[in-house]
Amino acid sequence: MGRTYTSDIVIVGGGAAGIMAALSAKYYAPLKSVILLEGSFAAGRKILVSGGGRCNLYNENLITNPEDHYYDTDKKLLRSIFNQFGYNEIKQFFSDLGILTYVESKQNTGKAFPITDQAHNVLELLLELLKVLDIKLHLNSKVVAIKKEDKFKIQVNKEGNSDMYIADRLIIAAGGKTYPALGADGSGFDLAKALGHKIIEPVVAAVSLTSKAQIAQHLQGVKVQAGLSLFNNTKLIKQTFGDLLFTKYGVSGSAVLNISREASVLINRERFSELELSMDFVMLTQDQLNRKLLELCRKNKGINLPQSLFGLIHYKIANYICRQLKLDSRSYLELTEQERSALLESLTNYTIKINGTRGWNEAEFTSGGVDTNEIDHKSLESNLCSGVYLCGEVLNVDGEIGGYNLSWAWASGAVAGKNAALLS
Repeated sequence: MGRTYTSDIVIVGGGAAGIMAALSAKYYAPLKSVILLEGSFAAGRKILVSGGGRCNLYNENLITNPEDHYYDTDKKLLRSIFNQFGYNEIKQFFSDLGILTYVESKQNTGKAFPITDQAHNVLELLLELLKVLDIKLHLNSKVVAIKKEDKFKIQVNKEGNSDMYIADRLIIAAGGKTYPALGADGSGFDLAKALGHKIIEPVVAAVSLTSKAQIAQHLQGVKVQAGLSLFNNTKLIKQTFGDLLFTKYGVSGSAVLNISREASVLINRERFSELELSMDFVMLTQDQLNRKLLELCRKNKGINLPQSLFGLIHYKIANYICRQLKLDSRSYLELTEQERSALLESLTNYTIKINGTRGWNEAEFTSGGVDTNEIDHKSLESNLCSGVYLCGEVLNVDGEIGGYNLSWAWASGAVAGKNAALLS
């Protein structure tokens, strides 16, 4: 036989958004009871892997126009939530918790990390605060059904038993589908759908791309800085610059993750069979590169073509391209105009076919979720089922890599928790 629990507020999902929602609810209504339900054996497990284990808490670029760093979401919703709990509030929250931060200087991305570079420290402090505020965390508690009568009745499967939770207000913060090994399974989408909500098809975001291109196979493990341009036929979809890593299955690296969301939507949601990815290895125009190579070869006569490129690009890329074009035995001065043109094109616009993405276990974020037109943009309360609030990755909100998605979890969780507490 299962047990029955009653609470003023029940939160489904013990990730970043759920934890913040619980803390916010208790802050605004300290006398109300709050229960946080987590389906796996531990809360906040995805926090531990954020920022490569360093915990990219937020981004400095949220100071102005935070909505510019998110995709396909109503800008009014983003402005509303970040106006209530934005950059300053997020930074102050962690400062009050004793977590000092620094902004990473690399590439001027604005990424903010705890000075300890330890996600574990952040999670431990958050979990300790739950205890201090007497927020009940119930682990291994998988929500399987929700029914609304005069109150919410939340059916939970816990280690083979069927428990019942009765609550005045309900917050769904069950996350997306990324990292299923860490407990994410998309069940929040099913719960919201059962309450009448439309779900935008979830697809992977911030994920490596797959390709059968020989260059990826030959150069797997090679990591360089490159400019990337994603095309659908001849239509430019997105451009970016950053780390490019060749792998046995295709391409990865920060630049690829930045461009992958658009690729994933086109391939996985809109069912395009393949896209084109152009790689610029030198970040020079073809005319600039031509003049540079002519100058180098005149000053260093006798050096073969691949070696003349070693000061410009990774030696393995230089060797591969020259070998592929059958130019590796001569100098640049000895090439015909047609051969020079082919080389310049390969160095500045090497194009491969992208035929897919890696899966949920390798993606950082979910694109898709509850249609944000169906929630109140100020309170995050459902327009279809009063007393239900939604926050975090369960909503169709996803942003660029660099702390924006975790920022959304903190912000939306704080707003949902506040309104559930004040209006219950």
